[in-house]
Amino acid sequence: MFSCVDKYFKKEVQTPGNDSWLTMNMGGINQYGEPFGTMLSDVGAGGEGPWPHRDGAAAHFLIGIPTMQITDVELNENVYPMLYLYRRIIPNSQGAGKYKSGEPAGMAFKLHDVDSVFAALIGQGVQAPQRGMFGGTPGACPCFIIKRKTDIDEKLAEGKLPHDIDELNGEETVYNSKPGGVTFSKGEVLKSTFQTSGGYGDPLERDPRHVFQDITWGRLSPEWANKMYGVVIDPQKMEVNKVATEQKRKRILSERVSLAKNTQRVPQIDPAKATRLMPMGEYLEVIEAGGTKLIKCRCGYQFGPITQNWKDHATRVGIDPKDIGPFVTPHKDIEIRGYWCPNCGLQLDVEVAQKGDPPLWDIALDI
Repeated sequence: MFSCVDKYFKKEVQTPGNDSWLTMNMGGINQYGEPFGTMLSDVGAGGEGPWPHRDGAAAHFLIGIPTMQITDVELNENVYPMLYLYRRIIPNSQGAGKYKSGEPAGMAFKLHDVDSVFAALIGQGVQAPQRGMFGGTPGACPCFIIKRKTDIDEKLAEGKLPHDIDELNGEETVYNSKPGGVTFSKGEVLKSTFQTSGGYGDPLERDPRHVFQDITWGRLSPEWANKMYGVVIDPQKMEVNKVATEQKRKRILSERVSLAKNTQRVPQIDPAKATRLMPMGEYLEVIEAGGTKLIKCRCGYQFGPITQNWKDHATRVGIDPKDIGPFVTPHKDIEIRGYWCPNCGLQLDVEVAQKGDPPLWDIALDI
C-alpha cells in the first residue's frame, strides 16, 4: 500500500529481509561428559532488506526478531563440543539493486573432544530465494552442507586454519530444507550460510562508488561487481573505470530494448494530456488521460490500464540464477523472471515463481 502513496513511499517501504529460520539443534554428551542440548542462534545473522533510500544492514536481521542477538562464538565453544572454523559476513551474497540487501553471515564448525552428536537440521528458503522489489534481484539462499571424511584435524595439527570447507579433502553432502535428524561425527565439518533479502531497484542504477566500497570492504569481488552491477574495475589501479562502466551499462540497456521486439505493446496516449495520480513503486506511476487510468514507466512508456497486469506488456525474460549470485539456488520447479521496460530497458521487477505460472500481480489497484 505504501508503495502507492507519495507521503509514505520513501519512508515506509522496505524489501522483506531474512525470513528463513534454519533450525540447527544439537544434543548428546559434551566435552565435559555432561548431557547437553541446544538450538544455535547463529541464523539470526541474516541480511536486512534495503529501503528506497539506503542499503539493508548486514548480519543482524531475522524477520519477526529485528533486534535479535546471537551467542558469542567463544561461549558456544565453551559450553558445547564445537570448534568454529569461522563465522563471518559472506562475500558476493547480497541481493543486488539500486540499493542492496545486507549480506548474511555464515559459519563452519567441527566437533571438539567428542566422537559424535545428534543434530536436527530443519529450515526454509534453501531452494526458494527471497525476491527483491522493483527490479532488485534475489539474494543468497541459506544452506546446510556437511563435509565428511575430511582432513581438518590434520590441518589444525599443522597449525593451518582453513577459511572454507573447499580447502578440505572429503565428501560433501548438500541438504535440502528439511533433512531432519543426522549424526554429526568427529572429523566432519558443518557449513551453513544464512539468507538475505533481494535488492531494491535496478542494479544498473547503483552508484559505482558504493559498489567499489563493497569491494574494498571484502564484501564483493570485482567479478561479481561486473556481473551484478555492470561496474568495471581497473585491475592495475584498483578503481572504477568510469568510462567502461558507463559504456557497459548503456550496452546492457540497449540489449534489453533489442529483446523487446516481440513484446505486446498498447496504444500510447500523448503524455501532455495525462495527469499523474500516484506512484506505483520506484519506476512506475499511475496517470489518468481521458477518463482512463494507465500505468506508465519513468521514461513515459505506457503499459495499459490499471485493470490489466502491466507485466503482460513488458519484456519478459528468464534469468539464470548463476548470473545473479553464487548463493542463489532455486528448486528445479522455480524460475526467476525479469520484466524490462520495452522502451528504456529498465528492470522493473524480478519474480521468483513456480515454473509455468502467469506473471504475478505485485500491486492491484481499484481506484
